[in-house]
Amino acid sequence: MQPETGQVASAPQSAPGISVIIPVFDGSDMLVQCLTAVAASEYRDFECLVVDDGSTEDIDLAVAPFAARIVRIADGPRGPAHARNRGAAKASGEILVFVDADVLITPDTLGKYADTFGGRSDVAAVFGSYDDAPATSDFVSQFKNLLHHFVHQHASEEAATFWSGCGAIRREVFQAIGGFDDIRYPRPCIEDIELGYRLRAAGYRIMLDKNIQVKHLKRWSLRGMMKTDIFDRGVPWTLLILERRRLPNDLNLHLSQRLSAMLAYSMLLYLGLIAFSYNILMLPLIAGLLLIVVGAMDWSDRAPFFHLISRRSEMICYSLIAIIATLAMAANIPRMLPPLALLFLGILGGRWVSNTGWGGRRLFFPLVLGALVTSIAILLASFSLVVVAPLLGAMLLIVLLNYRLYVFFARKRGVTFALAALPMHLFYYSYALVSLAIGLLRFLLGSTRNRVLSKAA
Repeated sequence: MQPETGQVASAPQSAPGISVIIPVFDGSDMLVQCLTAVAASEYRDFECLVVDDGSTEDIDLAVAPFAARIVRIADGPRGPAHARNRGAAKASGEILVFVDADVLITPDTLGKYADTFGGRSDVAAVFGSYDDAPATSDFVSQFKNLLHHFVHQHASEEAATFWSGCGAIRREVFQAIGGFDDIRYPRPCIEDIELGYRLRAAGYRIMLDKNIQVKHLKRWSLRGMMKTDIFDRGVPWTLLILERRRLPNDLNLHLSQRLSAMLAYSMLLYLGLIAFSYNILMLPLIAGLLLIVVGAMDWSDRAPFFHLISRRSEMICYSLIAIIATLAMAANIPRMLPPLALLFLGILGGRWVSNTGWGGRRLFFPLVLGALVTSIAILLASFSLVVVAPLLGAMLLIVLLNYRLYVFFARKRGVTFALAALPMHLFYYSYALVSLAIGLLRFLLGSTRNRVLSKAA
């Protein structure tokens, strides 16, 4: 008998076609939304397993309305890699579908996986991407999720890796390959990428199905995005590439992405070389201020507004404005003071803008962003073309290398969003090279230590 609408299918007498495995550590509100989406699946031959990785919240209460099994990890949290492995060990489906607890699948997601595996015996694993309508409207979350969508939608369908946000794999293949490496990756990391590398090395085929798109519920902060991209993605991925001596030309490692990162690094290096000679130190300070302000924008529709930023971010903004104003006076550029003053007033107004009407919110956006752009324009105009030409040239090349991305941003969120995305993208490439440097250093130190230990033995 079919389950009632709104409930996850119970395990039938025979083994189900699909086992949906959802690792979770707290975040019960998102888990309820995730399970509700799974319950609405048009494909009914599945079971659902929620792996509670030592949550401090009452996960039972969240799962109770749904016909899903809970797999408990008493000594958790031990990370999503271990949680997925535990869920897979308890699963009975022929196909394992891994879904993050902050992801909403669509009613046809499971059916698409079933069709792919049913009609393609040569395919061992399949994964999709986030959709182009992120759940949260803040700029950082919009930028991060739309970038993920764009990269996956323009990648090769013959994938070189795997994605566990919403990815599926044949159970016998998962068992044969040894599952996720939960020893090396005891926290959210690149366990899915590493699994994909092992699958490909073993001769298995992985497909990226661009028609499988899911919604991401996570709200990103600027600090959280940077921390995750450097320490949970960039550094361990760099180590993995160096260890395997293989650099795929796909996803975030596409040649255009690598060239863009090198150009961003060149811009930083150039700024460092001329900073004290030409008093251009203000430019990276304004760029940092721009990132914080843009991160405080809300893009719920095509008419963005400036919303309340955290007290900590506000204090950082005031400090940067004061430093930039002091440097502007020292460099004899008093024209920068009026727009900086407007910027200060605009950010100050952000403390009460949430209590104003929509019209008031809209007014703060052009005020704050306009003051920033004007400050940058005045600063650049104060230097000779010879000084700023390399910076402008490198930025133009980055835009040309990524023009399809900016066109995509403009089409989805408007031209203003695309323009605001440029400094965020430059920032993204800059800390990507930090990841590379840290990863390379750790690899060299590890290699040296191994050689010393082998000689001692």
